[in-house]
Amino acid sequence: MTTRTGVNAGSSRPPRKRATATVSHPSQRPRGHSATRLTEGHAFRRLSVRDAEGAHVCRGSSFCCRTSALHACRTPAIPPAEPQPGLPECLRPFRRPVLVRPERRPPLSLSLPARHRRTLVVLLVGTGLLLSGCGLESSATPADDGPTTLGFVNGGSTEFHTCLQESIENTAKSNFAKLVTVNSHQDAARELANIQDMIARHVDAIILQTVNTTALKSDIAKAKSAHIPIFLTSVSADPSDILGAVVVDLKAVGKLDAGWIEDDAAGREVQVGVIAGAPGAASDLLVGGFTKGLPANVKVVANQPAMFVAAKAKIVAASMIKAHPDLDYAFVANEEMAFAARKAFDAAGGKKVKIVTVNGTDEALAALKDGRFAATVSNSAKDTGELAVTNTISLLRKEKVEKIATTPARLITRTNADTAPLYCPSDGS
Repeated sequence: MTTRTGVNAGSSRPPRKRATATVSHPSQRPRGHSATRLTEGHAFRRLSVRDAEGAHVCRGSSFCCRTSALHACRTPAIPPAEPQPGLPECLRPFRRPVLVRPERRPPLSLSLPARHRRTLVVLLVGTGLLLSGCGLESSATPADDGPTTLGFVNGGSTEFHTCLQESIENTAKSNFAKLVTVNSHQDAARELANIQDMIARHVDAIILQTVNTTALKSDIAKAKSAHIPIFLTSVSADPSDILGAVVVDLKAVGKLDAGWIEDDAAGREVQVGVIAGAPGAASDLLVGGFTKGLPANVKVVANQPAMFVAAKAKIVAASMIKAHPDLDYAFVANEEMAFAARKAFDAAGGKKVKIVTVNGTDEALAALKDGRFAATVSNSAKDTGELAVTNTISLLRKEKVEKIATTPARLITRTNADTAPLYCPSDGS
């Protein structure tokens, strides 16, 4: 049986001298106290109990300090691994394991003062608006107006026209613009009908590869009356009447071929024949630049159109070499016709005729290397198509771009064929 100890003021037991000790090491201090003095009959007495023999024992997992004059219990922290030297025996902890439970910390409070909360909200809202603003601009037109719709009226079906249309389609797609295409097939009346069709479709702008510079005036007037701007490829017009243009300086292209013949003839009296394209448009400018660029020692003995059709060019070439068996050079308005002319010359015994032409396709570069062609002028249809679309969109959006841009032209021969620019879009470009 155990009984609690207490202070018996009226006891007949003689008073005993009180013993005191000071706990100075942190691991030996009662929790919530610093350097606490332990005394008999003090606050710690209530933590002790007597057993049946009158000995003091400790409650719970506390360590008991025992001297002849002091019986007290305390709740320890983690006891040190070794007893501390210099301490009284009663203050040295028993060597037994003690389960120490980690203290529970209060959860981290995220509450902020009111003025700080208001500041945080303003910062978050401002950041959201800034980030959302980054996605407002489209590559073509503002999202509120929807995608730009472009109409492309092509003039024919030669390799140039095919590559030009492919380039325009690829570039329109990459700029998120809708594209409607039609072909006039070298027919001026059909071209005007195609312009009217684009007006009825309410396109935002018309990109036009015209078949005839004379018909171009009617095309522009028709579109202008409907308030639909026209952007031209290959040729230009009065800048006040059009949205813009990307031109090939066809006179300069012809002059480059003429310059090669001048250098190759080296002052000799030579004969040259011209196989032109369709009269009234790009072919006239091209042929005009060529003939005006020739020196006096080079004589043009024949000049016939073949309408940019290879089969007709073959017929024209066969007739030309028959009429002029001493022909030295032939200027052909595009490479498709030039390949047909080469076959006709060779078949008629005119293998010595040197052909100069225009475009710079991969097939022509191969022909330069094997001697079928002497020279060509690169005027990339890929570059023309890309500039036509990007400049049209930029001009519609009032952005600062060149109103009349120029496709670079470059003379290509066997010596620099490997460095020629890409003429037609490759797969995936």
